[in-house]
Amino acid sequence: MSSLTGKSLNPVMNRRSVIASAAGLGAMSILAGCSSNGGDSGSASSDASFKIGTIGPLTGAAASYGKSVTQGVELGCKDFSTKELPLVSKAEDDQADGEKAVNAFNTLLDWGMQALVGPTTTGASVAVAAECGNDPKTFMITPSASSEDVTDGKDCVFQVCFTDPNQGVNAAKFLASTTISQPRRSSAASRGTKPRSVAKPNRLPPCSNM
Repeated sequence: MSSLTGKSLNPVMNRRSVIASAAGLGAMSILAGCSSNGGDSGSASSDASFKIGTIGPLTGAAASYGKSVTQGVELGCKDFSTKELPLVSKAEDDQADGEKAVNAFNTLLDWGMQALVGPTTTGASVAVAAECGNDPKTFMITPSASSEDVTDGKDCVFQVCFTDPNQGVNAAKFLASTTISQPRRSSAASRGTKPRSVAKPNRLPPCSNM
């Protein structure tokens, strides 16, 4: 059953989940544009539908990534489908594991997958990307994997997310250009001595009535 059945999405979604979902939808828009040109990006389909597979963790600690991307792809299939080119999707759970991701990839190929959105984690993406180059090649676009190893030496694998070196370089540039103010310390504290206490003046007793 589709996860987009008219019910509202879980409002408690963290920022990364939202980004992953948007990346999945963005990847879908790319595939919709490519498939509309009549290109065949993988295994032959048994009907008129263009079949898009998604792989990611649907269970376990990283499930928010896989579910977000799956929902983005399903939304893309719904929005970009036409009578001439209906788009259909099928999701497989890899539990953020490389070996399970490869098994999921082979399951989707048996289904007739023509393009892949995913996997969503880097380790699984590296493992599946190595399989995409086999004959026949399968178009793969990962929304969130960030290692350069995912696409290195592969002409049918692409990344939406920024890479690890890109993050590191730009984070360093930001820190180098940002002045971080330190809290001011008292002179006594800077000398490592305790501040002297100030004696309170003695109060005179109240005047008595004469």
